[in-house]
Amino acid sequence: MSKSYYRNKIASKRKDIVSLRQDIKDVKDKKKRKVEAINRQIKSAATSKSSKERLRKDKIKLSTDTANKVDKLKLKIENIKKDIESLKKSLAAAKK
Repeated sequence: MSKSYYRNKIASKRKDIVSLRQDIKDVKDKKKRKVEAINRQIKSAATSKSSKERLRKDKIKLSTDTANKVDKLKLKIENIKKDIESLKKSLAAAKK
């Protein structure tokens, strides 16, 4: 295959990495907003004790779920980086 093919594939993979990094940022921002909302509900005087316990559990679950999502996205980034390295090796070996 031509060198331009490999260059285009590498550029595409780099765009994918940028997109995934933005996804990680979005997931973290969403978590932050949800945690703030839960904290407001917990501090609310009208909320019963059982509701507060449920909200605290929801907050813990949200943190765990968010961490899992971020880890999955980071794994995708690492896999794409490996793909890029493979493409770079192919590019070096490619003929014009």
